[in-house]
Amino acid sequence: MQDNGEIYGMNSLSIYGDAFLDFLRDCIQNNISFKKLQSDDDLEFYFFEKIFQVCQKTEENFQGLTRLTGEYREYHSHLYEVAKLYILYAGKYATISGLIIALRHDDIEDLHKDTKSMKKVNFLDILREDGYEVALGVNFLTKQKVPHIDESRKKSKINDIKSVRLEQKFSRDEMYYKDFYDIKTLIEKLTQQSNKNLGEMLSSEQLTQLARDIAIVRIVDRIHNLRTMPEYRYDNEKRLRKLKNTDEFLLRLAQSLNIPELYGDLVGVLIKGYETYYRVKNNANSQFLL
Repeated sequence: MQDNGEIYGMNSLSIYGDAFLDFLRDCIQNNISFKKLQSDDDLEFYFFEKIFQVCQKTEENFQGLTRLTGEYREYHSHLYEVAKLYILYAGKYATISGLIIALRHDDIEDLHKDTKSMKKVNFLDILREDGYEVALGVNFLTKQKVPHIDESRKKSKINDIKSVRLEQKFSRDEMYYKDFYDIKTLIEKLTQQSNKNLGEMLSSEQLTQLARDIAIVRIVDRIHNLRTMPEYRYDNEKRLRKLKNTDEFLLRLAQSLNIPELYGDLVGVLIKGYETYYRVKNNANSQFLL
């Protein structure tokens, strides 16, 4: 391959910042082999053309948004990190669709959730821009929004409202993560969703590969979230909720993928996450007693 700075006019991409350049260099250094691409020429043209467009769209969609619950960086930097982790763990089985899903996995859920976002994205937008596999993958990764408290609840005490919403979130999480019980369950649920949407559009082989991509993206997203979750200035109960659904569902999913490094890294961040949770909790209890 050519020198990093010469590929696809990379010098002109500096306007997108270090996060994009680091991501692109990581792709190059890993020398990705995509099944759908038969020659180096196809790889160089299609990969950089397509990924450049997706990254450009991602930065436009999340412009001005930051990860307030993470490392306080521009939001799209998280998407690049998830995509890089996808490449790392998927290895030679990485696909173009999987990489785009990693870059766009938060498009539907978080752009709708963030009130500062002027851009809203739905399934049909992604279908039109990146095709059915990517749209299905992003949609599968999207959590349903917790409904607003009704008017009668609004008249109750604030603590009651918080309690109800917390119960709703736990219930939503449980329903959501059941689909990620293991790779076999994920394939079954994905097949059902695919058939419901557009009939038998994807072959069983395509659905199996897509399910694997979705599983890896789901897990590496959680790895990056737990790694960057601050010790303080963060809701410790929300931390516990994430740790529990990681422990109960995503660990088993990672194990079923038979990627030892992925499973090991997830176990590592989970242990550190629990250590942080109890340290913060104990410190809070100590201050209360004082």
